[in-house]
Amino acid sequence: MSKGLRSKTLRRYRTAKRRVVEGVKCYPSVVESYKKIRLIQQGKYVPPVPKPNKFLYPEDENAVFPQAIPKMPLDLRSENVPLAGLAGPRGRRKFEPGELEESGIGLKMDKKTLMTSGPLMDLDDQNREVQSTARQGHFKSGKAKKYAANKLNTINKLKKSKKS
Repeated sequence: MSKGLRSKTLRRYRTAKRRVVEGVKCYPSVVESYKKIRLIQQGKYVPPVPKPNKFLYPEDENAVFPQAIPKMPLDLRSENVPLAGLAGPRGRRKFEPGELEESGIGLKMDKKTLMTSGPLMDLDDQNREVQSTARQGHFKSGKAKKYAANKLNTINKLKKSKKS
């Protein structure tokens, strides 16, 4: 029997594969673009000038022959996707990063698919704490703004009472 599009286990396999793809392709490009933005903000960014093609400009001293660098294809077989072992029936869906480290699941991950540790973006203001004041259940019903406003009002009242 075949499994349908809405099968729980296959959805979890797709999610595990999606995490590998994001770690290998999306995450490095986001980090690279963030670094470029930071350099532009600081006024240090110089856009790279591509070298001319040797076939089109043979007399140019800086011209180079174009080289195609072969890219290794992503291996999305279940034995190479680290979270695929947890995608089967009766398995937990979500794990905290600490739980994954304790269980040793991250050790099965290929070196190419490991995400770099540390924060994605460095912030100038490390002292700021930004937290959502809305509960997740209120987003669909449209009560999030009201809940957030009430929460902020109570926080402001507490701050004023502490000052007095």
